[in-house]
Amino acid sequence: VDLVGFTRTSGSMQTDELGRLLDRFEALASDVITEAGGRVVKLIGDEAMLVFPTADRAAQGAIELVDACAAGDLPSARAGLSLGQVLARGGDYFGRAVNLASRLVDVAPPDTVLADDAFVEAISTMTFVIEPQRRKRLKGLGSVHVSRLRSAGR
Repeated sequence: VDLVGFTRTSGSMQTDELGRLLDRFEALASDVITEAGGRVVKLIGDEAMLVFPTADRAAQGAIELVDACAAGDLPSARAGLSLGQVLARGGDYFGRAVNLASRLVDVAPPDTVLADDAFVEAISTMTFVIEPQRRKRLKGLGSVHVSRLRSAGR
């Protein structure tokens, strides 16, 4: 998950304002993701890397975090979700799924959660609205099918 337009936004802020904005994002991410059953792996400024035990929980957490940013006093957020094998090392995660999720964040419009086909196949179609999108050309990964996810109640 990342905050949209953060570089531009932060460029016009005083250091203490920037610190408060990042504190709000970090606290919100921690609260929302923990409640959804996930874990914040790391925060890198305006970005959060998250892991979850199931795809449904990951979709729920990402959607809720993006929606909470839109509803609050934070910049818009966007998220990318991918499912696949990863290497866990030193509290961090590595692998194609991690890279794919990061690239999906890069191409996601504001207030949007994008997911790859493997992720979409693993979630409940009763809980989420899945909107197939045009293929996205992702740096280092080629052309990938993606879908936008929304909560079925939204």
